[in-house]
Amino acid sequence: MKTYEEKCLFEIELSIHEIESSLGTGFVFEEEDTNVLLQETLEREIRLIGRALGRLVEINSVITFTATQSILQFCHSQEDSWDRIWTLLKTHLPSLKKEVQQWLHHE
Repeated sequence: MKTYEEKCLFEIELSIHEIESSLGTGFVFEEEDTNVLLQETLEREIRLIGRALGRLVEINSVITFTATQSILQFCHSQEDSWDRIWTLLKTHLPSLKKEVQQWLHHE
């Protein structure tokens, strides 16, 4: 794996860590519905993940993730509703984290 590809993977991993840190433990979706700062933070990190995924797709078609299409659609969309952010995090973040770690530790 090339250094640039590893850099992209590390960027994704860092954004996932930032999302997990922002959510903390005991996160309740309904209670955070009005927390604009948290929503903006999560949206920014998802968009950073999307940029890194987009660069990876351009330079190496072998590295793939199940969440790529959903995240890229979100990044290219003008709609950034809390429900879409939450669905992405709940549905795709755990698998993306696992897949990134597998690629980072893959020889």
